[in-house]
Amino acid sequence: MDMKITRWKNRGRWRIEEDGVELSIVTVDILKAAVAAATSIPILGSAAGIVSCILQQISQAQQNTELALKIAARCARALVTISEHLDTLKVTPAILNNIKYFVADLHEVQDFIEKETNSNRFYLVLFAKKRTGRLQDLQLRVQDTMALFQITTLITLRDIVQRHSSSLERGILEIRDAVSGQGRLQRMSKDEPDSRTDEEFDIVPDEELFVRNGLRLHLAQVSGKCTVVKVFEGEHAQKNYKATVEFEKHLVHPHLLRLKHISRTNTPTPFIVYHQDVQGTAEQFIAAAIPSGVVSTFVAGAQLVSGIASALSHLHLRGIPLHSVGIENFSIFMNGANKAVLSFDDFGNSVSVASRQDHTGFDVLGKLCHQTFNAANEISFRKLAHICCGQLSASLHYTEDTLARADESESPFNSNAGLVDAEDKGQTNRAFNEFATTIGAILSRSRREVTWQGSGGAGSSVTLDDISRRFKNALSSSSFTSYSSKHRAHSIRDFQTMRGCEGYRREKATFRPVLSDCLVVTNTTPFLHEKCLICGKDVEAGIFRCKYGQPDDKIPTVNESRPYNKRDNIRNGEAAQIHRRHYRSELNNLALCAGWLLAFDDTFTGSQSDGVWTSTACVDGIMRGVGISREIRQAREQAACETLRQLGKNLEGLAGIEADQGE
Repeated sequence: MDMKITRWKNRGRWRIEEDGVELSIVTVDILKAAVAAATSIPILGSAAGIVSCILQQISQAQQNTELALKIAARCARALVTISEHLDTLKVTPAILNNIKYFVADLHEVQDFIEKETNSNRFYLVLFAKKRTGRLQDLQLRVQDTMALFQITTLITLRDIVQRHSSSLERGILEIRDAVSGQGRLQRMSKDEPDSRTDEEFDIVPDEELFVRNGLRLHLAQVSGKCTVVKVFEGEHAQKNYKATVEFEKHLVHPHLLRLKHISRTNTPTPFIVYHQDVQGTAEQFIAAAIPSGVVSTFVAGAQLVSGIASALSHLHLRGIPLHSVGIENFSIFMNGANKAVLSFDDFGNSVSVASRQDHTGFDVLGKLCHQTFNAANEISFRKLAHICCGQLSASLHYTEDTLARADESESPFNSNAGLVDAEDKGQTNRAFNEFATTIGAILSRSRREVTWQGSGGAGSSVTLDDISRRFKNALSSSSFTSYSSKHRAHSIRDFQTMRGCEGYRREKATFRPVLSDCLVVTNTTPFLHEKCLICGKDVEAGIFRCKYGQPDDKIPTVNESRPYNKRDNIRNGEAAQIHRRHYRSELNNLALCAGWLLAFDDTFTGSQSDGVWTSTACVDGIMRGVGISREIRQAREQAACETLRQLGKNLEGLAGIEADQGE
């Protein structure tokens, strides 16, 4: 944008030429406009006062007055525009909220101008890039606020026009009845702008993405472009449709689905068409990136985390009560720019699944990431298992055919057996070698997953904006190579498993709220109840075995179906085999059944000889129990025991590690 500012000394005014359009703005006129706005519209008094303070700052400044006056002029024009619109409109709650956002933007502008006019030249030169970035950010904020105000104003004007035009349409209908005697009037519903039928929109459904209670989300082609269409159905379709439109028409954010077109309200199955060029669901996008490598997995996961955090932060600032919205009412998509886009499903009819006060936007972020990552892992695993089965089947058929031909060549009825013996042996050896190579390739292939681990203390120190900004910066700087190179071997399982297939390897790209804590965890033994990719069988738990009076091996075990015995039974001087559960084992099983996200955060303090471990048990990102001990497993047992007590679980029949040692 070409901008030139010249001062007319004789007349004391500034002349601004912007994009070839000349605008003459006198500072006195700006003050008059501010006073007039505050007088005619009392709720604009705060905004007018801020504009007056900005002009006073400029009059006392010695430097950068040209830039400051240019900014003040734009703010004044925005104030006058809002004032003129409100002269003919009723101030609704939505308009009042937009005015509050405009006042907040003016406060930011005032602070920026104060720094620009009071800082020395060394500061201005040294932080020129930072100042430019902040100025651009302020411009975008003001533009977004004005765009939102314009949308709200148009909606309010539409309501006014609708009320005044209803009587006119009735009069026209009566006139046509008198002339033609038919009384038919074909018109478009004016409940919402641009409302048409699916035939008029030229909607071609491609794929059904989600099915919720009372609605379906389709990936469809609308006028040749790929987008999302939300279709309402059932007895409450009209009610849910109107509530959703009323809520979503105020949302303007790059990571939230933005309403574009709506159907007629009298349609049996109303629908909504959205703006974004959606390519598919988030789990499909991440599942496609997992086989490409650890770095690709980190990039896809970071795009999801950054987008969801930004969208939830915007909803929180707009006053949306996230604590009363369950994660089943969210859907996540990826658009053509590989950005995560969030959607509310059935918002107007949503039911709180977590009414606790500690259920915040941070908790919603963790649960959405955990749910999406698990769905992506399931898609990736099914695809990997299908590929492995296909490779083994093809290799096995080739080996069987080769062996069959070799058997035929060795038959006594074959007159040329001696001639083909050497060739058949070579083919047989090659077949066995290829089969062994195929098995070796499958065994050496890592099962890669992506997971989310919340932190008990991160919710109070890290905000959603912090998470979004840091992950977005990492994406722009391509710095995930360093994070993905941080591997941590994990061969000790929480349960003593009976099976550990040779060649087993699983990589978990682990995301956490703090970017520096992201890393790859490599597991060399399978989890309890996991379907092993090598042998195809479920992993079972081992049985606790010890002799009477001997210390525990500190490996948690799973209780069998037989009754629990508190003490060992003595038989011929030896301890009988017993089955018992530990606190952490019980908590793990409880979390698996309930679908909770369970994590232990362990820290070591003190010297290596006399230091202690502090373990914190977190359920769905919320700290529940703390344990302190010289050994990490005992600390985890204490934390699990305290967590079970907080959850109101009966601890009878459970034994902790420390209690076992004391028997």
